[in-house]
Amino acid sequence: MRVLILGDLHGRHDALPDILRNARRDCGVSACIQVGDFGWNAACLQRFACLPLPVYAIDGNHDDHDFLAAAVRRRQTATWASSLGLHYVPRGSLLELNGVPIGCLGGALHAHAPQETPSNFVTAADVQKALRTWRHRRPPVIITHSCPPGIGIGMKADPQHAASVDRYCRQAGHDPGPDGDCGEPGLGALWAELDWRPKEWCFGHFHTLHQESVEGTAFTCVGSGDGTDGSPSVRAVVLDLSDPLVPRVIVKPSLTL
Repeated sequence: MRVLILGDLHGRHDALPDILRNARRDCGVSACIQVGDFGWNAACLQRFACLPLPVYAIDGNHDDHDFLAAAVRRRQTATWASSLGLHYVPRGSLLELNGVPIGCLGGALHAHAPQETPSNFVTAADVQKALRTWRHRRPPVIITHSCPPGIGIGMKADPQHAASVDRYCRQAGHDPGPDGDCGEPGLGALWAELDWRPKEWCFGHFHTLHQESVEGTAFTCVGSGDGTDGSPSVRAVVLDLSDPLVPRVIVKPSLTL
């Protein structure tokens, strides 16, 4: 089984069906995991017919968290899955595809706006839920919206956001790490508490394609799904689950947007 790992869409839902069809044709994928900033809101669900492939999407910082919380309470997410093939994956969940457990944890800090309630960022409670849920399976693949800071992944902070990051993150008690190796404080706490190292860790948020290995874990920032990384096409990042014992990420030629 092959799975497309799709970057931030920011509500560009009109492009999603063609992205999925092209990925199925060109990369042989049979499902998609979207890494947050999907554009979850009440209006987005009115735009979809049934998708050509099942899509499993976490949340990012640019999603309507009030809407998502209400949808979970009302069990609307089950209807989205059955009627649209669109699966919302809550924070700290364990998704299983082709027998491979995949740990999923959305959320990230705003770099240019005050933090919200319900929380847009990864909380201590989110981390503890993930650890409780994942420890019995030790998922070899983890999907998050951002990445752990200060461990050597090397994600670069946008210099244009320096003042707002200081105001809305550091002064609010959140440490996103050094400018040359930044990320999500909650995911740093998660990384420190994991008693195993996953083989693959995929994330978005930074709108760029970037890969780095840290302590045996291959981190992949998948770029954006809506062209905000400057690419006229979608980065074709594929999670190959053909061998459930050896999941691996493959970066293939880009897909047409």
